[in-house]
Amino acid sequence: MKNIFNCRNLSIIILLASVFSSRAFPQFGSSGTVDARSTGLAKTYNSTSMGIYSIGINPANLSIMGESSVEFSTIIPLPLISFHSGTDFLSMNQLNYYFGGVDGKSRVLTESDKQNFNDLFSDGGSVFANFSTSLFSFAMKPSIEAGTFSLSIIDFAGGNFTIPHAIVDLGLNGNQPGKKYDFNDEKFKSWWIRNYGISYSREFQLESESWLKNISAGVSFKLVHGYYYAGIEKVNTNLETGTHNEIQGNADMIGYSAFSDGFGVKYDFDSLQHQSQFGLFMPPAGNGFGFDLGLSFLLENNLNVSLALTDIGSISWTKNTAKFFATGAILIDDLTNQEQLDSLKDKFTGDAERIESFSTGLPTVFRFGLGYKLNEEDNFLPGTLLLGLDYNQGFNDLPGNSKTPRVSFGFEWKPGDWIPYFRSGVSLGGSDEFAWAVGLGMYTGVIEFNLATSYFQTIVAPNSAKQISVAFGSRWKF
Repeated sequence: MKNIFNCRNLSIIILLASVFSSRAFPQFGSSGTVDARSTGLAKTYNSTSMGIYSIGINPANLSIMGESSVEFSTIIPLPLISFHSGTDFLSMNQLNYYFGGVDGKSRVLTESDKQNFNDLFSDGGSVFANFSTSLFSFAMKPSIEAGTFSLSIIDFAGGNFTIPHAIVDLGLNGNQPGKKYDFNDEKFKSWWIRNYGISYSREFQLESESWLKNISAGVSFKLVHGYYYAGIEKVNTNLETGTHNEIQGNADMIGYSAFSDGFGVKYDFDSLQHQSQFGLFMPPAGNGFGFDLGLSFLLENNLNVSLALTDIGSISWTKNTAKFFATGAILIDDLTNQEQLDSLKDKFTGDAERIESFSTGLPTVFRFGLGYKLNEEDNFLPGTLLLGLDYNQGFNDLPGNSKTPRVSFGFEWKPGDWIPYFRSGVSLGGSDEFAWAVGLGMYTGVIEFNLATSYFQTIVAPNSAKQISVAFGSRWKF
């Protein structure tokens, strides 16, 4: 009867293990982690990411490689690594106040403290973590007529968990008579997936006199391997305490999990156990297929308009798959009755059973972006200036994605030939809420180096920050 908690704890452990040891995809979902260049632009990437950085964002921009005909990234000299984690409700100051104690002793919360802490969860309660890098990305453009081809092996590991407000209220104030507690806002999803992708992009140049200078179209096909998934799919559970302290309610929860044999997972209901062989190339727990579609229009005056639909597809999970569920009415009218108390516990911890398979979608996103480049002769600043404006709309709440729209603005300024790129931007919406990004880039003629954070508030005001972000990487260009 404790299977569901075992699964959650195991999932969190595996999520953390993935965060610190896996290799993951840098462009994923509407709000997930991205490459360091895009991170510095506040993830304003739909019309400003070109070449291999456009993989997973807009395959049409793959063919826009400037003077280069070959681009690739590996773990040398710097792997593409990006980490982003945090909450939407708790700052470092608040964390230290409520959990840090006083002079080495636990803090005794006043009634005002309890109310303030409870209010933090009224509009939030979400905790997330995403870690990403690119195992390998390669793009080649033999000619404009032949188009641009790319190969990539890219992963993503991440998850999100929303703490039900009712749990916090119960923990602080106990079960108050006449009050109903809903747990329907509880959410939990976590996974690690890998995309083996092939992309193609083609430019179509138009007459020079036309206001429309260039059209690019692109498509990506992905073989998806999933190494683990754990998630709650439905929660409709509630409790209410009557005037005579009787407790009644309803339990209705469903969750699923799947793990590669390499994790060595053993369920309570299962007599089989696989030996743990954790690594980058374990046998997958699920397989699927996805694709991206993109268009990009270059207008006069260097204005680029891009739109794309990415990660269309699904994954079928078939290895070490289980269903977790809790159903039925809840009624306790005698708090001294151990059998009734055990029944209440069972309703919340649930039961589990092996299933043959289940499926999940991919983090499908609609993307739209504007990019405007000012050359040195047109720029009021020395050097070149690139401006970008983005809109991203996710269609589900899978890890790295959000159904809340996200709008961002970013710029990239290069004052001179031997001066680094300066990047910054702001992002509103999605799971990030508000984020201020900054970044630096340097191009040596063959290798490009980038460093950025999408949450600069952590640096300038660390005590009030709710999130932390860092990204760095390199790209070879020939």
